[in-house]
Amino acid sequence: MCENADAGNGPFCSPKDGAQIQVGKTIDVIWNPAFFNSSFNNVAMIQVQADFLTRPDDGNKGGADGFTSRMLDASSGRFAWTVLAEYLGSTRAGAARPAQLFISQPAINVANTGGDGDGNDDSGRNGDGGMPMDGSSQTRIPGPRVQLIGPSSGGGGSMLNPLIIALPIALGVLALGLLVAFLVFRRRNPGRMGQLFSCGRKRDGYGERKSRTQRLRGLEIRMVDNNASTRMGTIPALGNADRNIFREEVRRQDYVRR
Repeated sequence: MCENADAGNGPFCSPKDGAQIQVGKTIDVIWNPAFFNSSFNNVAMIQVQADFLTRPDDGNKGGADGFTSRMLDASSGRFAWTVLAEYLGSTRAGAARPAQLFISQPAINVANTGGDGDGNDDSGRNGDGGMPMDGSSQTRIPGPRVQLIGPSSGGGGSMLNPLIIALPIALGVLALGLLVAFLVFRRRNPGRMGQLFSCGRKRDGYGERKSRTQRLRGLEIRMVDNNASTRMGTIPALGNADRNIFREEVRRQDYVRR
């Protein structure tokens, strides 16, 4: 409940003095309804106004460059204000502009407004509400001074920059995780790793998963008696284990010399 009637910036409760408001946002302008019952002799209708200042030291001045709301019920205590980008007066990055808020009790010309003030704007302001057409005076109560600021710098690039930074980090973490998983698996299953790496090799090589019978299948092995050593006059290597080889060699040489 807004009860800021006589304090600083009264009867405004929100926004606070010095608040930064980004264009494109909608904020609630909140005031204390009781303020108008006591100070304005039961005022029923008011308007919220904003003067867009060119310099921070312009002060509480009126002017054509500003915003005026439609006629509002003073007892509602709230107005939703959409801050348009055109209020800044600049499209450059980092643009900002101070704005002085007011609550106004305009002198309504009922014959020209239809009773609500809509469509009756002869002030040159950028707004959708009414101001007096007959030049009669109005009472304006100054409120907080806020700062209108542009959107986040870089627009779409501001979303891309964090992605450019985060993507390599994410890929690096993923690669590190895969490496750790590989090393853990290799340590716990050393035999399994060999099977995984050999799964693509040819499995019909010599002796691969074959028994002796399978390896010799279709082959015929013949035993051949080779007497070449006898024909050459040499002594067969096989014989009795207790014979004297040296003596036999001496005899063979004597036989050859004869």
